[in-house]
Amino acid sequence: IAQHRRFEVVVASLIFCNALVIGIQADWGIRNIGSQPPRWMTISQNVFTCLFTAELLLRVVDEGPSFASTFNKNLKWNLFDTIIVASALFEWIAESV
Repeated sequence: IAQHRRFEVVVASLIFCNALVIGIQADWGIRNIGSQPPRWMTISQNVFTCLFTAELLLRVVDEGPSFASTFNKNLKWNLFDTIIVASALFEWIAESV
């Protein structure tokens, strides 16, 4: 399923939407320095974190051991995605504590 074209289109759409939301959040942050962000911003960030975590896990299950294999042509992207998702999860956990 993770190799299917529709899956790739959905993930690309999520990345685009996430970038749009990040831009809106950055603009809001500059205009409202020192203020707490609206609740929807935190919720959207958490939703995107969950969706990208699910996408990564789906690809790990789909590719199996080859996900981290040096023979995998997508190894660099897989590592990049893993680092991005791990940092988002770390930030979410750190903010919750």
